[in-house]
Amino acid sequence: MRVSAFGGAAAAVIALGMIGAGTQAITVTVNEGTMYQTIEGIGPMEGAGAWTYKQGPFYVPVNLDSIHYFDTLVIDGGYTALRADPVTAYQATQGNFAVTGSVRQELIYEQKYVQAAQRAGEPFRILWTCWSPPPWMKANNSCCDTTGTGDPNNYLLPSHYTDFANHWIRLLQIARDTFGVNVYAISLQNEPLFNEPYVSCNYGIGPGCGWNGVCYNNMFKVVAPLIHAAHPNVKLVASEDLNRTIVESNLRSDAISNPLVYAWATHNDFTSSFAYWNDRPVWQTEPHPVGFMNDAQMCMSNLGAGAATWFDWGYTNGDCSTAGTADMTCVKKGTYRSLKMFARYVRPGARRILSGGGASGSFGVIAFYHPTDTCLAIILINGTGTAEPATLSVTGTYQPAQFQAWRSTDTQDEVDAGTVAGNGTYSMPANSVTTLVAGKYKGTSTVGTVRQPAQAFAPAARTLPVVQRLYALDGRRVATARQGHAGLAAGVYCAQAVSHSPVHDRAMQVEGITR
Repeated sequence: MRVSAFGGAAAAVIALGMIGAGTQAITVTVNEGTMYQTIEGIGPMEGAGAWTYKQGPFYVPVNLDSIHYFDTLVIDGGYTALRADPVTAYQATQGNFAVTGSVRQELIYEQKYVQAAQRAGEPFRILWTCWSPPPWMKANNSCCDTTGTGDPNNYLLPSHYTDFANHWIRLLQIARDTFGVNVYAISLQNEPLFNEPYVSCNYGIGPGCGWNGVCYNNMFKVVAPLIHAAHPNVKLVASEDLNRTIVESNLRSDAISNPLVYAWATHNDFTSSFAYWNDRPVWQTEPHPVGFMNDAQMCMSNLGAGAATWFDWGYTNGDCSTAGTADMTCVKKGTYRSLKMFARYVRPGARRILSGGGASGSFGVIAFYHPTDTCLAIILINGTGTAEPATLSVTGTYQPAQFQAWRSTDTQDEVDAGTVAGNGTYSMPANSVTTLVAGKYKGTSTVGTVRQPAQAFAPAARTLPVVQRLYALDGRRVATARQGHAGLAAGVYCAQAVSHSPVHDRAMQVEGITR
């Protein structure tokens, strides 16, 4: 793995001294004078799903609310983003806009994420990706490649482009007005040049199409303007493809499409692909890490290459399967423990900052600075089998007297590793990820050491008055009420100051909606 260059609003020099004959010290410089991308969110791909656990001879469904599932992921895990797909299963029959079944359950899950973030006064951004338009819009009348060998009719019919736009418009409206879910961004198609036996749609086939991105752009330039007119605050990202230049060249050269693309979204794990486009944010929406260390290395590599948003394909609650635990134990697997070392301390609004230096083997360093919260977070990876010291020498505008060190391994979940002086030495255990953090953190004006709250889910004293508007699933407004809700105890991560935007002030609780 390579060590990425970073830098940012605090000039620091970190010397990673390696013990032993034949080893060479690693020096990494961090300079506040040069900043790179602004982080928009870090979180999971499809990170919710109920499971069962064994109780005697029986398998009992777990109650996600009773185990604080959503609060844990947002507060303990630090997640600020989620990639999901309620779009594919919606409107299975033309003109039937009712929200039932899996779509309703997905929106309820998303609602619970948003509620948990709102209670904590934290941002939470949702990306919707469509894996296939409804079958009735496609030439093969199927959600998938029906042949398994390259279905020539697995494409969206141009005659249904407007129907596809209305499909999005209606579901986005219902999510917002009925479930209190304001979707941050959408992607009109997952991997648009592939036929798959699972839900997929290939824009490289059909009349006049080819492996060139032309037909994806033909769809985008019709559908995107209609969605943007109805939901101007929803961002569009494209194209979530592995062959990024093919599709994106067409979008970029089109006078209608180009201004509507907010970010280039990639599924390419190779960071060299991030350099193709630098005129707008780059989102990594489907990395494919395997296990604790690979997850941390890939996240560091992708963020270091310029990713503004990172959705972890490796984190799901799949370890729970059909025989998980009655608590969060099965959720907090290796990828959860590695991702939180980034997500919990690198909050939306943080800037990746310049650093340089050398590294060998599986050592890595990356740093972020939050200009609003004056928070410096330095993430260290030691992927070797021996412990190594890291000696810090911090200079520049922001010189914290000490850092709080938090460490995770494949078997340890964010251990409190004590404090490290701004010019002190920290011993990195073998195969570990450590976050050193200093600065103003959530809900305080304190500059200093970050400590865990005594109780992660204790109610806060404050109550926010909000106006609640209730809607039926067809979009009709049925009631208005004013209510308050309690927040949770202050978290321990660097956080953007609470902003009472229309999204934040919308009531998240909707009467009559239960799991």
